[in-house]
Amino acid sequence: MPTAIHTRQPQCRIASGIYRFSEYGFCNQCQCSACSAQSALLDNHWSLTMAASSSDAPADKRRRLDLARTIAGTGLSMARQAEGHGIHVHDAKSEIHKHDNVNTPFGSLYIDLVVGDLAVHCLNPFAMLWFVSQTKHTAQFLAKHLSSGVCRIAFYCDGVKPGNTLRPDIARTFEAIYWTFFELPAWFRHNASASWFPLCFIQSRDLKSVSGGMAAVAKSVVKLFFPQDKELFNFMTTGVFVGTSPDQVHIRASFGCWLGDEKAIKEVVSCKGASGFKPCVCCKNVVNRMEGSAELVHISCPDIALFDRQSPESIAYMATDLAAKHGVVSRADFEFLQKAYGINFCESAIIFDEYCRDVVRFPDSIYWDWMHCLLSSGGVAQYNVNYLCLELVNSGTSLENIDTFASEVSWPSSRPRLQKTFFQERTVNGDGHIRAFASEMLGVISVLGLFLDVVVKPVGVLKPHTDCFDVLRRIIAMLLLGDAVAAATDELQRLARMHHEAFDAVYPGCIKPKMHYLKHAIECIGKHRVNLSCFGPERRHKDAKTIAAFSYKNVGKAMLTRIMYDWVNVMQDANTFTMHAMGPKVKLPGWAADLVSAVAGVPTVVSNSIHVKGCGAIKSNDFVRLLNPDRLAKVRFAVVVDNGDGSQKFYIVVDVFAQDVAGVWSTRVTCTTLVEPMAVSNTCCYVKVGDVFYV
Repeated sequence: MPTAIHTRQPQCRIASGIYRFSEYGFCNQCQCSACSAQSALLDNHWSLTMAASSSDAPADKRRRLDLARTIAGTGLSMARQAEGHGIHVHDAKSEIHKHDNVNTPFGSLYIDLVVGDLAVHCLNPFAMLWFVSQTKHTAQFLAKHLSSGVCRIAFYCDGVKPGNTLRPDIARTFEAIYWTFFELPAWFRHNASASWFPLCFIQSRDLKSVSGGMAAVAKSVVKLFFPQDKELFNFMTTGVFVGTSPDQVHIRASFGCWLGDEKAIKEVVSCKGASGFKPCVCCKNVVNRMEGSAELVHISCPDIALFDRQSPESIAYMATDLAAKHGVVSRADFEFLQKAYGINFCESAIIFDEYCRDVVRFPDSIYWDWMHCLLSSGGVAQYNVNYLCLELVNSGTSLENIDTFASEVSWPSSRPRLQKTFFQERTVNGDGHIRAFASEMLGVISVLGLFLDVVVKPVGVLKPHTDCFDVLRRIIAMLLLGDAVAAATDELQRLARMHHEAFDAVYPGCIKPKMHYLKHAIECIGKHRVNLSCFGPERRHKDAKTIAAFSYKNVGKAMLTRIMYDWVNVMQDANTFTMHAMGPKVKLPGWAADLVSAVAGVPTVVSNSIHVKGCGAIKSNDFVRLLNPDRLAKVRFAVVVDNGDGSQKFYIVVDVFAQDVAGVWSTRVTCTTLVEPMAVSNTCCYVKVGDVFYV
């Protein structure tokens, strides 16, 4: 426990609406008179508060509120939901807005984040952590993973457009900001509805009125979590208490990273971005739109050893120099200086504020998102797939043939299949990239890889193209391993260089800046020892977009209220913190009784499906890849066995196939065995050709 913080100028923080630590920043182990008096007052206040909000309500009231809770997550307008479920709209609204006036030892749950002249409706991060941790299982989970040392906080922001994404105006476009902790387990971070905590939603039209835009918002967010005022709660210095007495624990955290795509990083850092002559804020000597030289390296260079890296000190020097010369030198000279530095002068940005600059330490805390670098928004894989499809057409294969082959591929039951005419409709002629979402790209790469293995390679054509694509497949397979890939970033970096060189050889002049950013994304995984991507937080956009589509006033506030309500419900559900969940029960097959009892014991639950956090739903007859060693297996069913101490152990019964050559497996089953769910790497697509499986 930290040293007790003595009070100085106590006042009623709840009445004043100020969330300072001086009144509540005490520790239960401290016996000084000041802290003991404050503790007694606080305990009395919260005993009255909790009694007033007790869940021991009449059965009919609980039924009404439970009904409102079930419809809250749909995102539809409140009036339509209430009408459809036969309850009064005011009752539903009261349920969803029941957290609006919650006060905690760390202040109100909702506060205003001041950004210039704009007041953004925002969640108080200290209060929200304390509030959700009043549930026992939530407190135990947070204490287990976050109380062992100083944690690290990851921030994320992205622009989201509900409805028609092709609308020319900004309409209801908004910026979403979420945050999480590095130290949360990978399987939990995969659950986006729980692990990425909501902070605020800002409509783009409101953001336009703020000088500095997202750069100013990011600075305000940093000062909310790590304020300069020593009287305010600060994650690094005062931290936050979670749980209930006497089991509450103290959590402290530092600034970990800002995760985002190229556009988000450009806005938050206030740098030039991919279209500038200096496209990378992490490198001093990498240039674009001009030839390289002895001192300068072009963006198409595959050798990371030639990159001269920026440091927090060099960023600070450039920011200080720009601030000193702004309004002093001529406009032309100042524009030239910005281009030379690769930085846009923005007085409201983090790097132009000395205190925030020292807290954040850009560029060390920039976390480049590998999902955007590879799979979406003109990523490396999207260009590679499109160019390869065009080469296949030029060699005599039609896109219709690829679609026909795709229809013969066997897919895991939990993954959606590609459209019947996917390649015919999504492939772009010329120097373009295939039109697909990131989640679709994972299936596209699997299908196209199988097509090369089964159809193209046996003929012996397009070998440089197939070799290039095979390296890309290996890169993505490694990135999908989760945090385990952090120990293999050297190998991943080697593969990235191999793919870069092969891609440049078969598609000359087609290197994009994201090829360079991918190398930084891999470095981020190794440096932070955590494999983050935008897959998680972007899954959260679905609910926010649905709510925004039916909100017509105070859209940002409406989204935050509904998202917060759903998030609290998720965090108060004990199943959120279990790694695995079984599907509907079935009878144990007679042939498997001896096998299961010999290895695991007598099962209490048998099911044809199991949901594995970090991997997704796994069902009977799905093909999965097993780890250590790498094997291909077919799922039969899953079982749960009681350990006798109140805990349970999960197993999946699988048929393991014999391997012929790399990527090709015999249909012969070598054994039927039990494996733990965490031994499953992922579900996979396959094609059966004669007596072998191609995976």
